[in-house]
Amino acid sequence: MSAEKELTRDRSVYLEEVSLARKLISTDASFPDQVFSCELRHFTFFNFDDFFTREFFEGLIQFLRQYGIDETFTLFTIRPDPEDYFYKNFDCYPILQGSTLWTDEKYLSSVFADPGNSPADAIAYNSMELVLHSQSLDWCMYGNRDMEVGVFGAIEKGLVVNWQSTYPKCFDVETAIETVLKPAWGSSLVPVEYIEKLLSNYRS
Repeated sequence: MSAEKELTRDRSVYLEEVSLARKLISTDASFPDQVFSCELRHFTFFNFDDFFTREFFEGLIQFLRQYGIDETFTLFTIRPDPEDYFYKNFDCYPILQGSTLWTDEKYLSSVFADPGNSPADAIAYNSMELVLHSQSLDWCMYGNRDMEVGVFGAIEKGLVVNWQSTYPKCFDVETAIETVLKPAWGSSLVPVEYIEKLLSNYRS
């Protein structure tokens, strides 16, 4: 399936999304550094691969409807580079704009869609880092495939609680370190300095 109908070719849309993303996260930062803007200081973690599941999408739609402010969301791949990699190779940007009117089938078909004669470059397969947010900018999700985690960050603790209620497969940073990050390092031990920095940045 081609992603042409869902992924935009419009550079102005891409530039607008870059501007929005930079209000939410530092696109140059990565774990264990703090990737979220200073306004987003309440967090909960989940597994990275969850982004591409039916259960996650259903939780997201329920959260958006429960919150009552946003009816749309944007999923934006920030690594590999949207312009130097995705646009250069596929003539489109890895920006998926969805809404509460979407079905889970539409969401899944979109994230697993071939961007152009390269099925392995579907968003679900080749998003090393990504963000998911709404227009309100009150919350944001950041995903890091290398560390195998997603993080929900919000301006208010209540938004974290709401997300956890609609998507209960969440855990705190301590659990993320023990059950996800340490196994992701394989046989290597996670440096103490890395753990301490992660705890300092993501304990809320």
